[in-house]
Amino acid sequence: SLVGTRFLPGIAPYRMIIRSLQYHMLFLVVVFMGFWLFEVVGEVELHFMQYISVGGVMCLFYLLELSLAEHVEFVWAYGGSAFIVCLLFGGYVKSILKSGGPTTLMVGVLILLYGFLYMDLSDQDFTLLIGAIGGLFLLGIGMFLTRNLDWAGRWYR
Repeated sequence: SLVGTRFLPGIAPYRMIIRSLQYHMLFLVVVFMGFWLFEVVGEVELHFMQYISVGGVMCLFYLLELSLAEHVEFVWAYGGSAFIVCLLFGGYVKSILKSGGPTTLMVGVLILLYGFLYMDLSDQDFTLLIGAIGGLFLLGIGMFLTRNLDWAGRWYR
């Protein structure tokens, strides 16, 4: 303090959870788009209740993260919640898609999303920039994967 330096306090666990909730819609859109791509490209027919079940599991991540963060450090609460959700998600997706390859891909994407989110939450200076670049990257991947779809034909029911 003698030379004019002050240290910023760390981000409180509740603030981290609120920040992680801001990415919730992006997570749902990415996972639902992945399911939809398996329906369109892989010709797997999924029921809307399967979408709701997976969405419910992903929503409960935040409740589990909050409840654990009240008892353990945020990093353990976040990591434990992500692990449990990915495990449950993977088991359910494997039973739906009945194949290991697509399941591994979907769980891998979810693990990358949770890793990206933790990296974004941990950084205090470039959070908005990291989030914007991540969102553009995901949108670009989605656009690339759907560039050859017949939007008005084959997959539309």
